[in-house]
Amino acid sequence: MILSNLIEIFGALLLLEASLGEATEVTPCQPGQYWSERYQACRNCPDGYYQDKPGQKYCYECPDGHKCPAPKTKAIPCPPGMQSNNGFLKYRISCASCSDGYYQDKPGQKYCHKCPDGHKCPAPKTKAIPCPPGMQSNNGFLKYRISCASCSDGYYQDKPGQKYCHKCPDGHKCPAPKTKAIPCPPGMQSNNGFIEYRINCASCSDGYYQDKPGQRQCLPCPLGRHCPAPKNRAIPCPSGTVSRYHTNDRVNCATCSDGYYQDKIGQSKCVFFVRKVANVQLQKMFRFLALQATKMVTIGTHNIL
Repeated sequence: MILSNLIEIFGALLLLEASLGEATEVTPCQPGQYWSERYQACRNCPDGYYQDKPGQKYCYECPDGHKCPAPKTKAIPCPPGMQSNNGFLKYRISCASCSDGYYQDKPGQKYCHKCPDGHKCPAPKTKAIPCPPGMQSNNGFLKYRISCASCSDGYYQDKPGQKYCHKCPDGHKCPAPKTKAIPCPPGMQSNNGFIEYRINCASCSDGYYQDKPGQRQCLPCPLGRHCPAPKNRAIPCPSGTVSRYHTNDRVNCATCSDGYYQDKIGQSKCVFFVRKVANVQLQKMFRFLALQATKMVTIGTHNIL
């Protein structure tokens, strides 16, 4: 009787011990959680932290160049075109896109790079792209480097990836797409107003010419010549004509007026016809006198004989 009672009591104690053991057993915290001594319970990792293992007493800081979104079980590298959200750690539940004018070509990076001179960094901001010929860096604030800027009128750029465009040189034109400076052909000159007009060349004015390419200015048509379109040479006026008085009228030659003549080419003035007649008469008179003098000598000789 006593033995059976002792067995029952011992069994009850074992059952009590087993039940107490079950009550005090702690379930390990899951990944994304940590054990809080203060609350004697598992707590979720705070924003900006993560935990990838179960049963841990603390969470890890989300590292630079990563994001740790819910359930905060891992740190995920920020993709190219993005960076760590570099405010407080609590913001690292996501990555931040690179600001305008910046780019990032690698994953898991803390910062984005400045878009370099002569490049554009458009969305998704994963690379810096050289500006093509005819364009330059958008040289305002960096935020404008999501695109390149076309060269202004009167400027050009023949290379890729350049910060600035070049001035269109004298004697040249720089038309769209502004990738090269083209020499003005003969008969034309630089458009010598403001440089923005050098998207084309200007024809020589009337009375001017240019026989060489790539020249800044045309030359006055010289006396005795005319400079018709395409104004690429100065042509001597033919006989019977002369160059006009005013330079800007020298697109053609003028015929000598009545009573005037010109028997040479490339002359600027006609000669009064009376002068020619007088010259002819004098020549006739001299020939006549010479002939008479010869006759007199001959007659005198005969008389002597």
